[in-house]
Amino acid sequence: MFGVNKYDVMIKQEKVVGYCVLMPVVYFSIVFCYYEFNVDISSWTFLIVCMIVGVVLTFWSYKKIYDPNIQSIKKSLSELKELSEEA
Repeated sequence: MFGVNKYDVMIKQEKVVGYCVLMPVVYFSIVFCYYEFNVDISSWTFLIVCMIVGVVLTFWSYKKIYDPNIQSIKKSLSELKELSEEA
């Protein structure tokens, strides 16, 4: 159970770092390069769509993959703990 809780905390820290630090830095760097190269409006549109898709896919993967797996493992471990206490 300790390992699962530690994994849960690590995933939460990964979310914070990813959303609040890494994504803004990467996105700002790309926007700065686009600005410096003076690209046309279609490239800006493509960049904005890619950034939105990246944020949505990242959010979706955490909500649909990581969070349910952690909750499922915690539920299974608590059921095993109850069974071992009954025996």
